[in-house]
Amino acid sequence: MTATASPPGIAELVERHRRGLVSPVETIEASLALAEAWEPFLGAFVTIAREQALAEARALETRLKRGEPAPALAGVPVTVKDIIATAGIRTTAGSPALARNMPSRDAVNVARLRAAGAIVIGKTATPQFACRQTTDSPLSGIARNPWDLRLTPGGSSGGSAAATAAGAGLLSLVTDGGGSARLPAACTGIAGFKPTFGRMPFDGSSDAFGGLGHAGLMARTAADIAYALPLVEGPCDADPYSLAVTPRPARQGGTQALPLAGLTIGWRAQLAQEPMEGAIAAAFERALGAVAALGAQLIPIDGAVEPPLPIWRVLQHSIWAERYADNAAVMAHIDRVIADGIADAGSLTARHLQGAMHGRTRLFRQVQGWFRDCDLILSPTLARGPLAAGHPGYGPIDIDGREAGDIREAWAPLLGLFTMTGHPALSINIGWTPAGLPIGLHLVGRWHEDARVLAAGAAIEAHFDAVKPPPPLPSQPVAASEPKETLP
Repeated sequence: MTATASPPGIAELVERHRRGLVSPVETIEASLALAEAWEPFLGAFVTIAREQALAEARALETRLKRGEPAPALAGVPVTVKDIIATAGIRTTAGSPALARNMPSRDAVNVARLRAAGAIVIGKTATPQFACRQTTDSPLSGIARNPWDLRLTPGGSSGGSAAATAAGAGLLSLVTDGGGSARLPAACTGIAGFKPTFGRMPFDGSSDAFGGLGHAGLMARTAADIAYALPLVEGPCDADPYSLAVTPRPARQGGTQALPLAGLTIGWRAQLAQEPMEGAIAAAFERALGAVAALGAQLIPIDGAVEPPLPIWRVLQHSIWAERYADNAAVMAHIDRVIADGIADAGSLTARHLQGAMHGRTRLFRQVQGWFRDCDLILSPTLARGPLAAGHPGYGPIDIDGREAGDIREAWAPLLGLFTMTGHPALSINIGWTPAGLPIGLHLVGRWHEDARVLAAGAAIEAHFDAVKPPPPLPSQPVAASEPKETLP
């Protein structure tokens, strides 16, 4: 089949709707058709909300025909990770115990997207309770990568990444508690953003003060994320870290590519000398050369970093134990990654938990020290390309044919560091391996300099011009997905 055309950017699509050049109903029909056509191959969705989406598109179209102003996201097809509450669309978190959970209200960021005119076309697949770096669950089966169906789109926002890369939706609302917005973006050749902790409020967290979860966004490009971010950021009474955030005016034309001249950009290829795929190491070297050619001064970030993973594990395993260990319905089908985490939490004490909180503070202060000397930090997003679709999300992985260690230690060693420190972090696509797989570059900025991170990402994206149109539909699935549980 011939390759598909690139979808318009969000600002361009909204302008087409505003001027009546294309109908919001036509846009949503096309997006739904693409989602449904890809679904047997990708397993990207838990629920496709056809009827609700079309009803909202018709209502929007009526308002536009009456001459009402077009809202900032008028008719933009959006997907929502199935751990985020959506009124009238079931929210399962990948758990059979929640297969019929129908929220009565939207999460705050869903409500803000809808208020801006966006239309939710469906809920995207996640491993149970967003627990790991690959994506499958008893409800959605195995999620697959549109660039190679044998491979994973990553996790835990794997369904969102697969759907966006395939063109089914221009924007996805996701979460990131250890890399879940950025890792899948790197696996699928799109942009994934974790804002400053609290910039996008996270009203789904049960620990509003010490939690790990960030709300985040995925889109095809950094420019599309920059366009959408001002529409969802800002104060929410449920999130104390959001209360000091002043929303910025929406950028009707998206972001302008930030000139890199005059910036000092730090770089760190590895956390602690982990192995790295040769093609990714070479692409990172090219990225550093390009950033220097664009006028930035590069400085290496050297020195030991306290391993973030042991700190993350104490915090995350404690969270899982408190939330799920006493819930028999949830535990009856629990993912092994969570079950192992709960078992580990049984040996932890209050002293371990407080020690992890202190460790998180040490990491934050070390990263803050880096920003005394530089404006941004660059690293590879991943140490290797996508794993097999059926990888269980625990145990060892290999890099260039050699065993590299546990998946959380070896695949994305730097992502969890910046989750725990709360700094804004973006993955963009900068190239493709000889096997045709995407390569991600990771950009990190100071707290609340989200706009700078996104603008720099847009400038680097423009230099590499590596974001491809969605791939064509395959002729047949590579393998049957796991059975899905459906509602009667």
